[in-house]
Amino acid sequence: MNNKKIDCALIKEVFKTMKYPEKVDSGDMDEFVKRESLEEKKMVLSSISKSDKWSEMSNEYRANSMGKLASEIEIAVDSFSELQKSIDDVSTVFLKEKELPYLVETLKYYSNLCQLVKIEQKGLVICKVGRSSNLAVLGYALGPALAAGFKVLFACASGMRRFIEFIITLSLKADFPKETISVISDTISCFTEIYKHASVINVFDTIDNQDCDKMLGIIPHTTPFLIFDSADLDSACESVINSTWKNQLLFNCLAKEVFVQETIYEEFISKLKEKMDSQSFPLSDKVKKDASLQGITNDEDTYVSQNGHVLIFGERITTLWSGCVPMVSISAFRNVDEAIALGNNNYQGFAASVWTENIGIGNYVAERIDVANVWINSFGIYYPEISFSPQKSSGKGYFGGLQGFHELLFYNKDIMSFTGNKLSYEKKDLEGAISSAKTAHQKWKSLPKYLKIKQFGVLIKFINKNKNKWLKNEDVSEEWVDEWKSLFHQYIESNPYPSISSPNKNYSLNVSYSPKGVLVAEFTRYIGNHNKRLLIASILQGNSLIVLNQYEKLQHFYNEISKLLPAGVLTVLPYSYGASSEIVKNRMVDCYFNEYKIDDDTLGITHKFMSVSNCWSDVYNKIVNVKNIWSNVGHGYLV
Repeated sequence: MNNKKIDCALIKEVFKTMKYPEKVDSGDMDEFVKRESLEEKKMVLSSISKSDKWSEMSNEYRANSMGKLASEIEIAVDSFSELQKSIDDVSTVFLKEKELPYLVETLKYYSNLCQLVKIEQKGLVICKVGRSSNLAVLGYALGPALAAGFKVLFACASGMRRFIEFIITLSLKADFPKETISVISDTISCFTEIYKHASVINVFDTIDNQDCDKMLGIIPHTTPFLIFDSADLDSACESVINSTWKNQLLFNCLAKEVFVQETIYEEFISKLKEKMDSQSFPLSDKVKKDASLQGITNDEDTYVSQNGHVLIFGERITTLWSGCVPMVSISAFRNVDEAIALGNNNYQGFAASVWTENIGIGNYVAERIDVANVWINSFGIYYPEISFSPQKSSGKGYFGGLQGFHELLFYNKDIMSFTGNKLSYEKKDLEGAISSAKTAHQKWKSLPKYLKIKQFGVLIKFINKNKNKWLKNEDVSEEWVDEWKSLFHQYIESNPYPSISSPNKNYSLNVSYSPKGVLVAEFTRYIGNHNKRLLIASILQGNSLIVLNQYEKLQHFYNEISKLLPAGVLTVLPYSYGASSEIVKNRMVDCYFNEYKIDDDTLGITHKFMSVSNCWSDVYNKIVNVKNIWSNVGHGYLV
């Protein structure tokens, strides 16, 4: 990116449009905050209710405007740098060389996907951005949302808000209609009401459980480093320093836990101490005053560098430390399996960094580590065209690539409130069904795909052979019965998970797709909502599926076809209000496709909830775990 002349007039214009709080006495602060929130709420709800000019624009117009916005950001790089200095007096090298170029490339990538929108999309994407996030992540909200035809509302802290207000000014120069992009403070107290107006909620912060049915997100997390005795230790040390203390991350995935093979443990620590002391990356005054750093001194369990950065030996950091606290734990492991167990023994499933020159070890670890991104001899490789999907409690949904775009195209559906009879349920029946499904999944996923297809083919023949029997149900049409066969053949003839070429010339990319495990899907009393594609693809991809069926007249049909598969692969239970919240809390359930709103006491398990459409591409995305493996050793792990 070429350096351009700083546009001082543009910066001045942005600062004039910013709203700053008036000075008030502390005694009046509560009333002041209340008044500010109400004013902001009124402004936001007013903008939401206005006509949505962006969605009315042609695909070509949106593509051109997004391209213009990318160019305006690229031209204003030095203006962004000056704005950064006015907010926080830190180096702007990473902003200029990584953050802004990535934002620009993401906007350009998604501008090319505007042509894929066949039906006018209208709605609002709310994006909550954490205080430790940077400009690069804005592309994952702006790119797919704008390309699909949605407006975007950001909620963020004051520092990021000033950047977004600058981007809004640039968007107007790029011919965006007013209020296509807007921003509010993340302290506003009326999120619950505002969220009701959202089509999708993107969260790059801790999830606050406002509406799990609409929510996608990446939660701040720590990323394990696994360093083996065949690793380049100098490069590994540099990567730990850069990813933890130099703020050189596109996402807040700090390397807070480093696991080192015991044969090189002392050597690695010695090299890391040396590099920490020889490089200049001092702490800010704010970080130095952090309570967690007070009283820490050098001893056998800790080391404090000349710059104040802390190493903890032999213990794990069990809490999610703030991104600004310069603290890393280093522990030893004996063998490969122990390293994998340590890396998997946490709630995060975003990424892992593996350091080894042994291709066998790299492949073995990449296959078994439960994360969305595996970086072998590297850290933090991302590209706008490569999608990823956080696993476990690290988030929910797809980001980047075509799949990230599909999340917006297919996510705009309403989750209904339950209005039927509130039938009772037996907890032991639910637990038995889930346990059976878990056991069946372990065997079913290991079968070759042709055997799965062969067994499912028996089910399809049974449906066709007994067509007249099913047609006795007045709500079942001949077309509904015949569609089972046609969709089965569509799945067989498709190639849902093609290979992807690496955009990085130094690292190969292999994308692994594995079944999620035990899935649960709600089939409502409306027969047209029964997602046959989801049932077919889930099972043939190696998952076990539990269907909660509300349409009583089809219960016998589903019971009959479930008997034609191994026990537990397909289980169909009558839908009962309350069973849903009980099932989703079970640890053996990996994903829940809900049509109805779930009881409030389950909102803490947001990563399990999925909304799925009746479109093949959306179904394919939702039934597998995707793992990106970046490696400069051999060809990496292939599935």
